[in-house]
Amino acid sequence: LKFKRAVVALIVLICFCMTLFAAFKAGMKYCINKRLNQDRECYIGSFYSELCLTIELLSSVEDWELSIQSTTIRKNPFRQLLTKLNSMKKLNEYAYWNMRNDKNAYVFTDLKESFGLIQTTIGDGWTCDDFLKDGVLSQNEIRFLISLKQDLERIKNSLYNEETGQANSNITMEELRDIVK
Repeated sequence: LKFKRAVVALIVLICFCMTLFAAFKAGMKYCINKRLNQDRECYIGSFYSELCLTIELLSSVEDWELSIQSTTIRKNPFRQLLTKLNSMKKLNEYAYWNMRNDKNAYVFTDLKESFGLIQTTIGDGWTCDDFLKDGVLSQNEIRFLISLKQDLERIKNSLYNEETGQANSNITMEELRDIVK
C-alpha cells in the first residue's frame, strides 16, 4: 500500500513538473513573440517615417541643381539623400539584429543591401557613370532618382493604413517581404 502511494505521488510529481515545464516554455514563447511583434511594429513605424522623408527629399529632384554645390549637408539635397539612404540601411541592420529569431528576418538583410547598393550607386557612380561628376544632375541621373522615388512610393503606399493614416503596424513579415520585392 505504501509502495502504491509512493508510485502515485511520484507520477503526480512527474506530471506536475511536466505541466510546469510546458507552462514555462509556453510563457517564454509568448514573451519572445510579443517582443518580436513590438520590434516589428517599431521597425515599420521608423521605416515608414524614413521612407516619407526620403520621398519628400526626392520630390524636388528637378530643383536640386543650384544647391548641389553646397558643402554642408543641410543645404545639399544630394548629401541629404545619401544620409537618408544610410539611415535606412542602418535601420534594417538593427531590425535584423533585433528580430533575428524571426524566420523571415532575412528581409531586413535584403533591404539593408538594397539601400546600401543604391547609396553606393549614386555615391560612387556605379550605374550612372560618375553620378554628379560634373556637379550637375544629368537627365539620366534625374530619371534614376525619379525611378527610385517611384519605387519608394510604391513601398510606402503598400505600408499605408487608410484607417489610421499611418503605417500599418499589423503587417506580417511575409507581407513586408512581398511589398519590398
